[in-house]
Amino acid sequence: MKFSARGILLFIVVMAILAFGFQALKTRYVNPRRSAVFDSIAQAKLESGDLKAAISNLNEAIRINPNDATAYGYRGYAFSVKGALDEAIADLNRSVALNPTNTRILALEGGVYLQKGMLDQAIVLLSQGIRLAPSNSDMFAYRGRAYSEKNELDKAIADLNLAVQLNPGDATAYNYLGAAYGKKGDYDGAITNLSKGLRINPSDATAYNLRGTAYGKKGDLEKAIADLSQVIMLNPSHSSALKYRGSLYLRKDELDLAIADFSAAIKAEPRDPEAYVLRGAVHAQKDQMEPALADFSSALTIDTKSGPALRGRGSAYLQLKKFDLAIADFNAVLQANPKDYAILEKRGSAYARKKELDLALADFSAILRQEPTNLIALGKRAVVYVFATNYDLAIADYSTILKLDPANIAALSSRASVEAKRGDSDRAVADYTEVLRIDPKNISAYDGRAVAYNELKKPDQAIGDLTTVIMLDMSNGAAHYDRAVAYMLQGNSDMELKDLDQAIRLNPKDVGSLKLRANLYADKRDWDKSVTDLSTALALTPGDVGVLGNRAHAYAEKEAYTKALEDLDEAIRLAPTDVPLRNNRGAVRFQAKRYDQAIEDFNENLRLDPKNVKALSGRGYARYFKLDTVAALQDLNAALRLDPTNTGALNNLAWILATCPTDSVRDGKKAVEAARKACDLTHWEEWNYVGTAAAAFAETGDFAEAVKYQQHAMGLKGISVRDRTQMQRRLELFEQNKPDHEPPTQ
Repeated sequence: MKFSARGILLFIVVMAILAFGFQALKTRYVNPRRSAVFDSIAQAKLESGDLKAAISNLNEAIRINPNDATAYGYRGYAFSVKGALDEAIADLNRSVALNPTNTRILALEGGVYLQKGMLDQAIVLLSQGIRLAPSNSDMFAYRGRAYSEKNELDKAIADLNLAVQLNPGDATAYNYLGAAYGKKGDYDGAITNLSKGLRINPSDATAYNLRGTAYGKKGDLEKAIADLSQVIMLNPSHSSALKYRGSLYLRKDELDLAIADFSAAIKAEPRDPEAYVLRGAVHAQKDQMEPALADFSSALTIDTKSGPALRGRGSAYLQLKKFDLAIADFNAVLQANPKDYAILEKRGSAYARKKELDLALADFSAILRQEPTNLIALGKRAVVYVFATNYDLAIADYSTILKLDPANIAALSSRASVEAKRGDSDRAVADYTEVLRIDPKNISAYDGRAVAYNELKKPDQAIGDLTTVIMLDMSNGAAHYDRAVAYMLQGNSDMELKDLDQAIRLNPKDVGSLKLRANLYADKRDWDKSVTDLSTALALTPGDVGVLGNRAHAYAEKEAYTKALEDLDEAIRLAPTDVPLRNNRGAVRFQAKRYDQAIEDFNENLRLDPKNVKALSGRGYARYFKLDTVAALQDLNAALRLDPTNTGALNNLAWILATCPTDSVRDGKKAVEAARKACDLTHWEEWNYVGTAAAAFAETGDFAEAVKYQQHAMGLKGISVRDRTQMQRRLELFEQNKPDHEPPTQ
């Protein structure tokens, strides 16, 4: 292709024009005035809340003019509102670099550093701004906030006071000033400044929340609740206000209102573990352990390592006696914090209740190694020592408590109780007396001292203390029981019976009083009433071997041998190796003339205990009634070789030697010797032993002594009608100077 000169010239002109135009266009777009247009548009967008459009315009402004400090400042602000704090700081740093004296940007950047938690950087920037603009209230307000976050509260209060002096209408600054006073513990100062802020902005939920917290810390619960209610009215989903108001209701013991607030907090923030923990704690306080467990478990679903939730759930498990689960939760807490002594104490309690006493002692001792004056740990360790029957160490721990706190009534009472268990009743009396010096109306101390007096065989003093208890508490059935014991020691059976009657009237299910009254009726040989009380006791405590044995004795005395043996059969089924029970059954079988069965019982006992004197004596006498006199004497002599003072064996031997129809067996002299020894040992108060002595004297021909002792025997208590008939028959023989030679009978 060929070009003409005219065409070439035209091309050059066009290209020159285009080049000039491009340069002109370029010059136009770097013009700061042009970027300022975008700044203005962005400002409007920021004010309307359209952050996306604002940032877009500011991007364009910076593209046009990379040195536009205002655009960087605005965009930094936009990023901070969006929460993009790193981008905000980058832009604000650039803005400050381009214009180091722009105090608005310094304040804004200081605020972003504060928002990001970079407190020292915030303080440096804000201090720089304050030097440039010492009357800028925002600078002081921001720096005061930063100091408050650092817990440099005096500096915070100084800055915030300057802020409100410079701008008395800044409600937010008053809020922060009030918060700083609150953190310092000056709740009056907090309330004063928050109230000023609320006069400026009566709808400020934050101020009400802070003031409500200050009132709560002061203990003014009603005003605190009123402020928090205002917060909740302004913002029904304000979970922290709901939680704090709930905690205040808890302090007022308004538990249902507390639960309602914590439930509302959970509804507002379903993933907040603290709200579940707080509600669970209230359920636990109401003894609603299952809902409490559900709440603590919900909290742990959200935060598997929540210490408060693990503590709460472990404590609930402990209350429900689910000790292994409780220990598992306590272990998790202690794994995170081995020095959580409150939880170590709870775990020790769980081990103690599981009867794992060594582990319990280890936990309480671990606490005491670090905190030797921890009274709770000392007290609980002492209790474990008592369970372990290590009374000396228990007393040592209680004594340590009393060195630290001489007026500690619980420790004094507990030490007295352990001293009584240890058999040191004098010391027990001394400790209970000290308790009563401190607290003259302490019923348990009077009762404990009375029991100790009973142990010391001082029933008069015991009766005095127990009468005081009854005057202080007319419904105290236990005091009537203990006073009955004292009257028993006095030998005053009528007063004993009155107290037991009253104890049972106050508590018809008092098994101890029923058993003691049954014994008293037995002493009075009122076997029907004794059986009635024992039957009532047995209905309350089925399977009580002791009650079964006592009722069997009463039935036997009534000659209701079948019922007696039914009770003894059941008792032995429950306690097959109980030698005394089997001896008793052998004796009842003997009375029922079931001699072979009686011998079986005594044989079994001798298998279990070859040196059992009662079994040997009982078997010997049963063999005599089986007419096996040689074997009978062998058993009785064997029993007396083992125990020369066994009155039953002495009496049985004396009876055979005095009354056996076989001349070669009788030996009056030995009979008198054995009978006299049995009577001496029992103070001549057992009618059957004294009757045996009378028969022995008759065998020696001393009928005057025989008559004397037979009459003495017949004057003693406890003789049945049948036995009295037999004794009268013998008395008549002795009066006729005739011995009693009779075949074995009952």
